[in-house]
Amino acid sequence: GLAALAPLVARRRGGTEQESPQSLGFLGGMNVSLFSVCLGSRPGSDGFFVWNDADPRRRPGVFADVPVVGTRSWGVLLTGARLVHSLFTIDLGCEKGCGAILDSGTSLLVVPPAVIDQVSRAVESLNADCSNLHVLPTLLFRLGGRDHLLPPDAYVGDESGPPPAPVQPRLGGGEHLRNPHRCRLLLMETDVQTQFGPMWVLGMPFFRSYYTTFDLGLDRRRVGRGGAATAAGAGAVARAGRSVFTARAGPLCAPEAPAEPPRPPAASLLALGGGRPAINTSQVAVSPWVQAAAMEQFVHI
Repeated sequence: GLAALAPLVARRRGGTEQESPQSLGFLGGMNVSLFSVCLGSRPGSDGFFVWNDADPRRRPGVFADVPVVGTRSWGVLLTGARLVHSLFTIDLGCEKGCGAILDSGTSLLVVPPAVIDQVSRAVESLNADCSNLHVLPTLLFRLGGRDHLLPPDAYVGDESGPPPAPVQPRLGGGEHLRNPHRCRLLLMETDVQTQFGPMWVLGMPFFRSYYTTFDLGLDRRRVGRGGAATAAGAGAVARAGRSVFTARAGPLCAPEAPAEPPRPPAASLLALGGGRPAINTSQVAVSPWVQAAAMEQFVHI
């Protein structure tokens, strides 16, 4: 995982949480005001981590502005989750909101158990396996008032290897889908509640589809070229609301303007390339923060 995506832990003073440049830890020490992450969508493709990236506010038609509602994590409000297919649409909940954590240190998507049940039934109703992912529905949800779409290979794929002990109880869809090539749901489950609703974790599959910029909320008027603090701003860096900015990632991870209205992809990049999505489940990772949260019934994100 990427250490810079770990939750920001604020200093406690007098029973309240306050943040200073020092309390931003590694990022504050590097004078980073924002950073971007994109993982390649093709097997073996490069991923990108960009320090002090270009301000996404300069490209409002490309990036969606997603306010960060979490105080201990990169937590955002997720609404309107559903599976979208040419034959049906299945509501996956979150009408009143869910608390979603953006976490590049978690290998899979983590969703409530009811979502796994609904996705499993939908996949089985289409007689799908990993050789015909193009017949499966797209996973759709709203972040920052904009629809975000993930292709079928974000939640279904070939598996090999036994999952690690911390992962095995959480890996949903234990029964293999028609079992010709150990094809299974690549979803993990959690029944944890947050102050914003059921908890989701948008792990690596999200970063394969979306170029994502994390804005720490530092006042860039006080940050000089290359992220160094200016003399006027040294020791007095202002804070504003943190945000996440997302844009559809192109084949080479370049941010692209979304289609209007968003259209489910006809086929995944893996399918277009003639490959089958595969994962070695023995190497599936879950970030320590998510592991700790999964042990609770309620967690503040």
